[in-house]
Amino acid sequence: MTTKRADLVGRPAAFFDVDGTLASSNVISTYVDFRVSGMSKLRRWAFFARFLPMVAYYAFLDTRSRTRFLQTFLRNYTGTSAGALQTWAEAAVHGYWNRKLFAAARASIQDHRDQGHYVVILSGGLRDTLEPIAKHLGVDHLLATRMASTYGRYSGRLINMPLSDSAKAHASRALAEELGLDLSASYAYADSFSDRALLESVGHPVAVNPDRQLEALASDRRWPVQAWKHEAPEH
Repeated sequence: MTTKRADLVGRPAAFFDVDGTLASSNVISTYVDFRVSGMSKLRRWAFFARFLPMVAYYAFLDTRSRTRFLQTFLRNYTGTSAGALQTWAEAAVHGYWNRKLFAAARASIQDHRDQGHYVVILSGGLRDTLEPIAKHLGVDHLLATRMASTYGRYSGRLINMPLSDSAKAHASRALAEELGLDLSASYAYADSFSDRALLESVGHPVAVNPDRQLEALASDRRWPVQAWKHEAPEH
């Protein structure tokens, strides 16, 4: 979608978190789906035997600091072929993401597009895992974590701070300032208390599938709360 920058001045935006908000995904499940794609049963068993003992550590780290968790976990991509990840990401639109995306999320994005709002996806996940699905959903802008690569392989060095905690709010404000978007008329959708700063930065915050802390905050602030789930299969 091409829009002249002058046409964006004063326009509302709609900011969407990904994991837990747009989809029943998280950075761990995304990584695992990529890693095991195309593996034989034996190789999958070997991968999970090595990887599963680390999950409890990652979960603990996430409770302490979402930013630290992302900085640590995303190093798992070190040495990965950028081309291989991008190939997976393209196929994941109709595979991994098709299973994960909530129908209400798709509808909300389309509704904001129909209203002429500038639609933005923000995520702490790697940008290369998200670009194809962002394009498929027709969003205007993607803000995500970027990793440097050397000779076509990820180096493990993050180019920007992971978009978590206050970093999401900083990124949304910077984009709004750059494009002239009206944050006071804008919307933000997120599921985690760690996204509090992002929700507080807009005029219309919406708690989607909120964790306990965010649910309590939303109740106190009288923010709308929405439950986005997978549709029950038809029989």
